[in-house]
Amino acid sequence: HTVYHLFRRSRPDIGVTVDVQQSSFVLEGLRQGKLDLAVIVGASEVRGFITEPLLPSYGIPVGLPGHRLAGSSPAPFRELAREQLVLPGSAHFFRGVLSQMAAEAGISLNVVLEVTNIEAQVHAVLEGLGITIMSTHCVANEGAAGHLCPLRVQGFPIRTEWFIVHPPGQLSPSA
Repeated sequence: HTVYHLFRRSRPDIGVTVDVQQSSFVLEGLRQGKLDLAVIVGASEVRGFITEPLLPSYGIPVGLPGHRLAGSSPAPFRELAREQLVLPGSAHFFRGVLSQMAAEAGISLNVVLEVTNIEAQVHAVLEGLGITIMSTHCVANEGAAGHLCPLRVQGFPIRTEWFIVHPPGQLSPSA
């Protein structure tokens, strides 16, 4: 179950809008007062906002079932250099960590598509455009349905945290 579903079960009287976007878009929505609060991956401190830990997040490579990296033993990290990657923009937490890991391994990543929306990232992988690195929470439904599978690569999962982020001061009753 997603955090959204758990929240809705405990508070059915509160309307919730879920919009999955990159952190920069979410933070701008907070700054403009369009959002009461947000959940952001990997941002333990965000200038001008209060951040509170929510839950751990694990970034893993995912691809289509039957992918060569879906074996039982983890492949060396350098094998990612042979893959077409569908990744979020450079400001995304997992993209930054992946780029750093590639630099340390002395490999170049073949990014064939850069997307700003998680659903578009998942759909690109489902359409066979490449593999991606995503939070296990974001691909849980597609994985359970057998549409995507975790890929076994050394250095993964990448552990981080999800944080609740909100402006300082009084929160709305719903928030």
